[in-house]
Amino acid sequence: MGSLFSSSRHRSSSEERQRRRKPVRTNDNDRAILDLKVQRDQLDMHKRKLRVQVGMDEQAARRCIREKNKQVALLALRKKKHHELLLDETEGYLVKVAELIGSVEMARVQADVVSALASGTKALKDIQKEIGGVEYVDQLLQDNAEAQAEMAEISSALTNVGVPEDDAECLAELERINHELAVDVSSGLPTAPKTPLPEIPPELPQVTAQEAKVPSPLAQPAT
Repeated sequence: MGSLFSSSRHRSSSEERQRRRKPVRTNDNDRAILDLKVQRDQLDMHKRKLRVQVGMDEQAARRCIREKNKQVALLALRKKKHHELLLDETEGYLVKVAELIGSVEMARVQADVVSALASGTKALKDIQKEIGGVEYVDQLLQDNAEAQAEMAEISSALTNVGVPEDDAECLAELERINHELAVDVSSGLPTAPKTPLPEIPPELPQVTAQEAKVPSPLAQPAT
């Protein structure tokens, strides 16, 4: 009897371990939601990096203005606008993903998830290409043919993504920063003293040669 109960307990514990080890099956909807959450987290992380990049773009523009190179400064501001547009697109995508994840209509989620994942993948690639600092400014500030060729290439790429060379917002921001830096420079100049300067005494009257020949009272009259 003892061996019978022992064998029964052994089988029960073995079946319990097998049940625990059995992987949980996920359906297509669950996997789609998981993929969306992973992509959402990646985009959110890259979005924060892109915000830092926007600040670096403006600092680069300020540096170029100080170095009297408005052409490169404008290019930096165009890149800043492009990065801001990427941020807006990413925000819109993240809102859409949140709606999909929170939706209870799983059939609708499954129908839209492929498109959403494709959009998210493209957004990730676009952001990753743009993150990496403003080292290009050092190259463009050099006055040589290679710098001019690279500037033309960057300018063309920005035009293709909707930020042309004559973009009104970028030109306005360029003038704003230029004016702001000019004010900063003028405010750093020494100011005139507030205390009045001492008055210059009036000039002494001129003495003529005749007036200079005044006889001395000690002189004896001629006899």
